[in-house]
Amino acid sequence: MAYTQQQFNSNDVWKLYDAFLNGTVYTQSQFNSNDFYKLYTALVGGGGGGGVASVTGNVVDNTDPENPIIAIEADNITIQGDGSAGNPLQVTPGLFGEIVDTNDETGQTVSIDGLASFQPTAIGNFRISGYINLTTGTGNVGASVTYTDINGNNATKNITLTNDIGATGAALATTQGNYQFLDFTVRADITTPINVNIGHSAGTFDAGATIEQLS
Repeated sequence: MAYTQQQFNSNDVWKLYDAFLNGTVYTQSQFNSNDFYKLYTALVGGGGGGGVASVTGNVVDNTDPENPIIAIEADNITIQGDGSAGNPLQVTPGLFGEIVDTNDETGQTVSIDGLASFQPTAIGNFRISGYINLTTGTGNVGASVTYTDINGNNATKNITLTNDIGATGAALATTQGNYQFLDFTVRADITTPINVNIGHSAGTFDAGATIEQLS
């Protein structure tokens, strides 16, 4: 229930009610009783709306508890910027990579050239990741990456696989299950595209691959 000032016998009590309910700010001189002013400051912090006692956290400065400062700092290694409009916080470019191509195919029974493919425009470092999911009881499916290295040589890297039960070092998916690529990087020239290829001689499979540019 809301009350009006006329319904209060004491102006000081009205001021307490008004400040607490509506956030109205009063000064000490507006109170007839210093005791009511002290009660006012205790209830609403002397500034209406209840005030702020403190803010907790490992980046909080509570020197002025009614105006706590939260400081978010960047290490300029993983995060850059100061959080302002002109210099917003951002992940350091290149730290996690920019995905330049990604693709998934399902129900495949033949080899796939260029499951993921990217043509570099400058020498750079690229991370390769992906998977093979053999959906039949047995099969013979593997993966490789072709690219041009920084010396201008045509290069091929066979991808090592790890499966869901923790077996590592497999070159081929031969029994039903999901196999992940062991991620690795290549440093590629601009002469030819980077291609993630799937080789197949038996079985039905799903496959996916991602190329990330790191630098």
